[in-house]
Amino acid sequence: MQDKFSARASALGYYYQVRYALFVLLFKGQDEPNLEMSIENLDDISFEKEGTPLELLQTKHKINSIASLSNSSSDLWKTLRIWSTAILEGRLNLNNNIIYTLVTTAKAPDGSAASKLRKDANRSVDNALRILLDVALASSDKSNKPAYDSFIRLGEKFQRKLLSCVYIIDSSPNILDVQENIQFRNDNLPIDFLDPVDLLEDELDINERVFILQLRLIMLQQPRIQKAISDYYRAYQQRSKWIREELTLVGELERYEKRLIDEWERFFLIMKEDIGNNPDEEKMINEGRALFNIIETKFI
Repeated sequence: MQDKFSARASALGYYYQVRYALFVLLFKGQDEPNLEMSIENLDDISFEKEGTPLELLQTKHKINSIASLSNSSSDLWKTLRIWSTAILEGRLNLNNNIIYTLVTTAKAPDGSAASKLRKDANRSVDNALRILLDVALASSDKSNKPAYDSFIRLGEKFQRKLLSCVYIIDSSPNILDVQENIQFRNDNLPIDFLDPVDLLEDELDINERVFILQLRLIMLQQPRIQKAISDYYRAYQQRSKWIREELTLVGELERYEKRLIDEWERFFLIMKEDIGNNPDEEKMINEGRALFNIIETKFI
């Protein structure tokens, strides 16, 4: 059963939450392969190991790129209310060394409470606590009052203990930037077809043999052509498997292929400039083979 503060965010905020969760998991999972992640369970995003919560994240996505995480920011105080209430109700225990993280696209102004809770040299829990208590005790903001009350009810001991575990990540990548940061690497997509494939040229469809004709034009020897056929077949099978198992985001493979084509075109244009106008056949063969050597070693 979800508690009364479970997120009911807009679709944009929810998509941001999911994408950011994937973004973080890709990096955390490298060092902690047994890490478990859940969304809207203990928090917006929670990371656990063997059922024990390690880190809770609240995500706040602002359409306004210059939004401010000020001392009276509703996003800041809603987050503190969620955590404070969970502690008061016994659903979270401050003795368990859980990390509480607020991730937001908004910026924390210099000198603000949020800026004092970043993970940097200017971090100061004491200063952050003083600022937050001043706001909670003096503000007349009715919309934030439930949050002020929850934080005050913790008492100074637990307020300080909570803030010592709180980290603010402001100016975080927005929903589009997060997607761009989720890049293909050889450690975040499974590679299932590692072994060379002994496939004959005539086993390929005639439309798939164009690259073989191109390799013969640059006088590549048959063993290297056979390697290229094997590479082509394995890449085709792997791409199909990723699509079947829905391991990539919509449109990601198409965008990746466009990047590869763009990189190829840049190398090709450099080669054309180097060989000049009206090159003889031998020079074109040699330069073409040199270009293939670069491409082959770059992407293997």
